[in-house]
Amino acid sequence: MPTIYRDTLQFDTVVVLESLPKRERKTGASLHYNVLKPWMDSNPGCRVTYNEVETREQFLQGLKAVEEQLVRADHRPIVHIEAHGEREGIVLATRELVLWEDVREHLTRINASSQFNLLVVMAMCSGWWLTDILTPLSPAPAWGIIGPTDPVSVGDLRNATEAFYSELLSSYNAWAALDAMNRNLPSPDWRYLLQTSEVAFCQVFKHYVERYCTPAQLVDRENEMVAEIVKRKKYALEAAYEARPMARAALRDNASLFEHYRERFLMLDEIPANRERFKLTYQDCGGDGLAQEAFPAPSS
Repeated sequence: MPTIYRDTLQFDTVVVLESLPKRERKTGASLHYNVLKPWMDSNPGCRVTYNEVETREQFLQGLKAVEEQLVRADHRPIVHIEAHGEREGIVLATRELVLWEDVREHLTRINASSQFNLLVVMAMCSGWWLTDILTPLSPAPAWGIIGPTDPVSVGDLRNATEAFYSELLSSYNAWAALDAMNRNLPSPDWRYLLQTSEVAFCQVFKHYVERYCTPAQLVDRENEMVAEIVKRKKYALEAAYEARPMARAALRDNASLFEHYRERFLMLDEIPANRERFKLTYQDCGGDGLAQEAFPAPSS
């Protein structure tokens, strides 16, 4: 049975995908042999795999294999990626760039197939920017994402990831593991962060309404909705009078919009158990204060 972490994340497998130039120290291999394999050897039923890949095709095939060979066998993986990184994506041993968007589909399938239990650890500079692919319009690609917020040295990254797993695989407490990963510094000074999808949704939803739901955009959508309603009513004049206040209210019902997108983002419709796991509400994420700021009613 998978190990249960805080009644929300389950894992029994760690997959290391490493893609570093030949002359560089293989930090992923060090992690595998020094920390992960001993854990597997002392925990029957748990698995660790180490895969060294070079090309973009091999890297994406490695992610596909996680889904087809592990998740379909009912394992719950942590996917650990050792490579170089830029804000735009992952730099492989061949210097090929795999954009964050390129991995979305693969990670999302793994996350869905593992019942929303995918943790991705980005052991690379700029690994935190994987969170840029999060959008309320699509399901979350992972339960959580861990990565450095700033460029880090190879030695610091190696020590941090080994400290993280040493703690996680003994206490099964992610916050204690993050504390160890950050050398027990005060949390404002942490260089490695965990972004869970539940908390991330609050942020991406706020970003979405601020960027795509400006007053002018809402007026345009309101006009489009009214035109569509009137068309369906065969252009009856009274339909236009009824449609506009309905469209205006619907577009400015931020709470309903939040629930609509949250349903898909957290896969609540496909995985009913997620309703018990994820509890943050519209009010927890800012509530009507956000609605009033981002959705002002037009003056006429």
